[in-house]
Amino acid sequence: MYRGRRLTDFGRPKGFTLLELLISITLIAVLILVLSLGVRTGIRAWIRGKETSEMVVTSSAMEGLLSRQLQAAICQETHGAGEFTFFQGEPDELLFVTAHAPLSSRGGGIHLVRYRYDAEEEILLYSQKLVTRKEDLDAFTEGGASIEDDEDWESSKVPGVTSCVFAFTGSGSETGGPLPPGTWEQTWKPGGDIPSAVAMSWTLANEPKKSDKESDMAWRIFPTDPISLEARP
Repeated sequence: MYRGRRLTDFGRPKGFTLLELLISITLIAVLILVLSLGVRTGIRAWIRGKETSEMVVTSSAMEGLLSRQLQAAICQETHGAGEFTFFQGEPDELLFVTAHAPLSSRGGGIHLVRYRYDAEEEILLYSQKLVTRKEDLDAFTEGGASIEDDEDWESSKVPGVTSCVFAFTGSGSETGGPLPPGTWEQTWKPGGDIPSAVAMSWTLANEPKKSDKESDMAWRIFPTDPISLEARP
């Protein structure tokens, strides 16, 4: 006589249960979330590193150029070029004559250079012009010409500068010596010799600013005479 086979004779049914499927989906979602957070963190770190690297390169390049140009600034004692002596300084601007120009310039010689900070645009403007005659310098310094109207000027700009201040000191001034740059002169009028040192405090975008107090500002000092140590704090 035939007897029906029991369900257990065919073995256990194959496949996932609903509970196992839900657990698998949850684990996959958690893994995807963890991986996405890791990738996002890595991308943010790479962006911050890239911005920091660009900031360091920009800062080093600009400070290096300013340092070399100030060391080569034409002073009254410069042999054969003393008549080109000119230096004018404001808290947000430098204008002086130097024998050093960037390698990308059209050639060597004496250059009139200007550094000017535009607080509204948050940019540091750099301009230079080759000076071959004393008349060319006099035409500009006496108000007969301007950078905007003169095609001989070469200009470039450094964006993302949130603050920039200059200060000046001379060996014959009351502020000379080891005093901090915050006590130096805020302006330097043309007509005499050049300052013995120029101090610069500037902050780039994404760079933490220490304080708004002048005493807490981080200053970089650039002597015009690299041999002299009188202007260094």
